[in-house]
Amino acid sequence: MSEVTLRTLAKELGVSTATISMVLNNKPGISDETRKRVLEHVKASGYKVRTYSGTSRRTKGNTGLIVFKKHGKVVGDTPFFSRLIESIEHQADKEGYGVSIKYVQPDSSLNDLDKSLQGILLLATEMDESDLSPFLELSIPIVLLDNGFPNLQLNTVSIDNFGGTGLATTHLLNHGHKRIGYMQSSVPIRNFDERYFSFVQTLAEAGLKPADVIKLEPNMEGAYKDMKQWLSVNNLSSTAFVGDNDFIVLGAIRALREENIKLGHDISVVGFDDLPFTRFSEPPLTTVRVFNDVMGAVAFNRLTEIITKPNIPYTHTQVGTALKIRGGVSSLA
Repeated sequence: MSEVTLRTLAKELGVSTATISMVLNNKPGISDETRKRVLEHVKASGYKVRTYSGTSRRTKGNTGLIVFKKHGKVVGDTPFFSRLIESIEHQADKEGYGVSIKYVQPDSSLNDLDKSLQGILLLATEMDESDLSPFLELSIPIVLLDNGFPNLQLNTVSIDNFGGTGLATTHLLNHGHKRIGYMQSSVPIRNFDERYFSFVQTLAEAGLKPADVIKLEPNMEGAYKDMKQWLSVNNLSSTAFVGDNDFIVLGAIRALREENIKLGHDISVVGFDDLPFTRFSEPPLTTVRVFNDVMGAVAFNRLTEIITKPNIPYTHTQVGTALKIRGGVSSLA
């Protein structure tokens, strides 16, 4: 009998290894339904639970991770954010800090924040500048994560959205595609805005303009329904697409498949994020890999720097991406 590992469990459940780890270590950020499903499957599999704990090394104090949910349509119980949170916890433990997680909404009070916190990581994916004021009034070191805010003098760690989407678009251009469309989130956030801007710019440098630009919900089920609706009233003119994220792309591909439009044959698509289940689509999806584990570690390192050296200059840090070439892209060259 083969050994039961986190990787095999994740594949069987269709979740990330980070999600399973967070459930087994009773971490927040996982829905009750997912938590129950994981625990039941782990118990039935006979997997030997190795609990994660480094409290004996936590001697430098406490830090906080604040997860800001403006609408919750992007930030949620997904492999991307689970892995990001897990990497922050591991880095905190490595550096000798405790970390507590708090979920807030625009109308949430910050008065109940732990007064012993020495610094805060703020997951700012769904934030814009107008949402920042209450956090900037806190007299505590703070690093913003997953949102660059390039015009503000703040410490930030974000994704190189421009470079990543440039890679995706160039890959399609190199395969001879000239009518390239975009699967765009109907929920705007800075990450998606930057990706679309890069897409348009890369096409312009090739003397081209976007073909079909289709607004879809940033989740698989919503993207599927929106794509079905779009296809019912529009003719597809694109031979290829770049998508704002993998959820959008996979939902749209399902709708296209039901119209007998086959990925890698009739249409070529490149996603963004490299979520675990992109490897198991048919064919496996070419996508832009985001190093969220590196983002979490880099952000926590920066936080400890400004905790110990509060007068050092602020930095805007972008973590690079890589194109994971699998399938789903045909050549017209």
